[in-house]
Amino acid sequence: MNQLPDSAMHLNRETSNLAPTVNQIAVLIVNYRSTVLVNQLLHGLSERYGSQCHVYVADNSGDFELRADIGAKLPIKIITTGGNIGFGKACNALVAQSREPFLLFLNPDVALLDEPLTSLIRSYAELLSLEPSSPGFVLGISLVDDYDAPQPSFGNFPSIPADLADVLRLPSARRVRSAPTCVSGLRSVDYVSGAFMLMSRALFERAGGFDPRFFLYFEETDLQKRIRSFGGTVYTLTTVRAIHRNGGTHVSSMMRDRHIYEGKKVYIRLHYRGLARLAMLGLNEIRFAKRRLRHAWDRDRSRNAIASS
Repeated sequence: MNQLPDSAMHLNRETSNLAPTVNQIAVLIVNYRSTVLVNQLLHGLSERYGSQCHVYVADNSGDFELRADIGAKLPIKIITTGGNIGFGKACNALVAQSREPFLLFLNPDVALLDEPLTSLIRSYAELLSLEPSSPGFVLGISLVDDYDAPQPSFGNFPSIPADLADVLRLPSARRVRSAPTCVSGLRSVDYVSGAFMLMSRALFERAGGFDPRFFLYFEETDLQKRIRSFGGTVYTLTTVRAIHRNGGTHVSSMMRDRHIYEGKKVYIRLHYRGLARLAMLGLNEIRFAKRRLRHAWDRDRSRNAIASS
């Protein structure tokens, strides 16, 4: 396994005021029972960037095994967390272990299609020239599934109208605000998916990192809400794509829905007060109850199909 070069451990943090180079980006990945997916992602990184790419993997399940051929080409550090401490806490641990002035958070169930880092670096440089006084930027890209169908890449911050529309299954629930910019392919959004998210270390640290009260889901939404509160801006680069096998690291869709429910409950309690908080918590309960009924109906239908076959 290649060791991270000493130069990567001593990069001047003032470089966060400049556009990054590939070797100034720490690629941060959290493993939880997803060794195959992580190795596939690492293989894609090693083929594109080789020793320029500095990777850190947090092993939340204690079962990660790095393929020898990848470890020979890719500078990588593996951190054992001692148990499933959740996504945000594991990412915070990875940031603490890294020294690069830029951070790229990558989900294990992401597969690279285009050449993302060069395009993101170019867009970051253009944003710096347009917004030199900005405290920093968060950048994401377009996510698709294996059939090139769009996956959630960015979104609106939760609100009562949006959550009510979602519960009632109104068409407006699917509308996501975004605004074009002067930079080709970049759109301004509320937040980008944590499956692929680039920012400077300085911005991450100013925001306080991921809130450890989140276990899974909504931690990146909360982080970007705080970043935007002090003037940071968030963009998605629509001209670069990656495959995101959404939920690829989950044991079941029911478990995924429970994690979403719990994560959103934490988010609501942090960002809402009074009647608005009660309304948002109530809508979250209704949504989760509907999802549980749906899972129960699907389970019963499967059992009946098996019994009648």
